Parts: sequence; C-alpha cells; structure tokens
Amino acid sequence: MLGRVDRPPSLTVLSPLGFASAAAGESLDVSWRASDPDQVTTFEVWLDGAEGFAVRLARVPGAESMTRVGMPCP
Repeated sequence: MLGRVDRPPSLTVLSPLGFASAAAGESLDVSWRASDPDQVTTFEVWLDGAEGFAVRLARVPGAESMTRVGMPCP
C-alpha cells in the first residue's frame, strides 16, 4: 500500500465522570485514554454551552493524558 493511511482514533474520557459540574472560575481535571494507529499529535478540550456556543479550554500535546481546565466566566 502506498500513500498516507488515516485510520480513526479511539478516545475514552476517564474523568470527569457523567454529569460532573464546575462553576465559573473553578478548575476541573480532565483525563482520557486515547490511541491512534497513525499518531496522536494534539488534544483539545472544548466546552459546549447550552446556548450553542463552544469554547476551547485547553490544547495539549498528544503524549499527554490529563489536563486541568478553568471554567470560563459568563
């Protein structure tokens, strides 16, 4: 086979579990297990708001498996 093969990654969120919550200004630890047959280069943690907005909370190197994020103020 020649050329680049882009196979899908696998991601499991380890924490927070379920319906965890954090108030504006608080910190929240986020951890995961991920693999990609090709390579994991970067992770991004996003917050999807109830009003349809999305905010990137963190961008970390692909070798990481945890980060602490701060909840934004409204």
